[in-house]
Amino acid sequence: CTSLEAIIGGFGLKKIDTGAFLDCTNLRTVVLQDGTECIEDGAFLGCINLEEVLIPMSVQRIGNYGGGCIFEGNPVILCEKYTAAYNYAVTYNLRYKISETDW
Repeated sequence: CTSLEAIIGGFGLKKIDTGAFLDCTNLRTVVLQDGTECIEDGAFLGCINLEEVLIPMSVQRIGNYGGGCIFEGNPVILCEKYTAAYNYAVTYNLRYKISETDW
């Protein structure tokens, strides 16, 4: 998938499955909807141009890939402090920005 550049909203999805956006090489922005609870292992594998990923507080689990980070391209993780997304960003030394307003 080379034409997808942004994902805005989760359309009621509770889980982003493994390989859901495999090799979407032009994907730059991901904005997940509140209510998403899980991002599975390797969901964004091969998305090498990710610039920013907004992960809502509702996400409780973020997988990995082979023991490493599922986000390639060193995107900025937009999150709330002390959430699963924040902890993930800190664990994998990803850049992150703490939300100052409600999403």
